[in-house]
Amino acid sequence: MFCQLFGYTNQAYNKQRITSANARLKERLILAQVLHIRRQMPRLGGRKLYCLSKPTLSAYGIKYGRDKFFNLLGREGLLITKHRQYTKTTNSRHWMGKYPDLSRDLVPLRPEEL
Repeated sequence: MFCQLFGYTNQAYNKQRITSANARLKERLILAQVLHIRRQMPRLGGRKLYCLSKPTLSAYGIKYGRDKFFNLLGREGLLITKHRQYTKTTNSRHWMGKYPDLSRDLVPLRPEEL
């Protein structure tokens, strides 16, 4: 009844239902493989993770592209965030003397006054 209401055939509805169930099963297998690898190497990046899990997935007959793999990891919150390398170059708390700011209260009224 719902298939006729939305303009789909029973065959199309059943095919979509089976396809989505297979996709969920593939995703669960991939996530299990990723978690297995992450137990051994917790900070492993996405590309290396993809390369390490690909032989196991192909043994199961699962074809999964890199971008789709990254989307799945991002959706599940399994991507590793990059830590930006930050170099601090200025040390304001040094032992050398500091000169006072003589122009702090001066308001220039004409050019070259400062």
